[in-house]
Amino acid sequence: MPEAVSPRGNALIAATAARHVGIVRFLLDRAVDINQYEDSGGDSLEFARHRGFDEIADLLLERGMKTEHASGYAFTQACSDNDVDTVRTRLEADASLANDSWGFQMAAENDFGGVVDLFLEYNPDMLNQVCLTGSGIKGSTLRKLMERGLNPNRPDWLGIMPLHKLAVEEDKDRFMLWLEFGADINAIEDDYSSTPLGWAVREGKKEMVTFLLDQGADPDAAGASWAKPLAWAIRKGHVDITKLLKARGAK
Repeated sequence: MPEAVSPRGNALIAATAARHVGIVRFLLDRAVDINQYEDSGGDSLEFARHRGFDEIADLLLERGMKTEHASGYAFTQACSDNDVDTVRTRLEADASLANDSWGFQMAAENDFGGVVDLFLEYNPDMLNQVCLTGSGIKGSTLRKLMERGLNPNRPDWLGIMPLHKLAVEEDKDRFMLWLEFGADINAIEDDYSSTPLGWAVREGKKEMVTFLLDQGADPDAAGASWAKPLAWAIRKGHVDITKLLKARGAK
């Protein structure tokens, strides 16, 4: 998550993640917000402990870092390990842990149905809090979440939808599942101003381009003229895809 959309800043987190002990100490000496936190990755202590950066972890604790998030890390790890009993016990003791979107996402993407069910039991609104743009979520769990109200058009901070990633991965089965539950095949993200079709074209995925067009993708949809599928095909030198798009009416 970039500094501009990380409300409490992320310089300390970035320095920790890169294992720059000197920069971490420099920032702490200048009263950086030691408890800055990112939903996408956690806090500095989580990064340090998860990656085995003991010197940084010790330094953060010496400087008075709160341990609420570090305590939450143990819960997140239990989610990642599919440790249903620990997850249940921790939730019974502290229901607020059910707001751990990262733990939920890891459980969902690994098809850990028991952990996913516990999250939704304690926090039914989790489905409105997460963005599963990574698209790694398995079909069985995905269908369960869709049926319980997961928003198929929830973007990440760049406006990227799961369909964009699936188009590049050429995962037709999961792509169709997202479509079944109402995902917008012509959704435009903010980075490349492109649709899933535009992403597939840019990466030279001819078979997927054909598939997307067959599913009704607009061959001209884009956030700007330079981001149209045909413009990508020409710029990237994808001759066969250029011919295909023109044959399907792209301009």
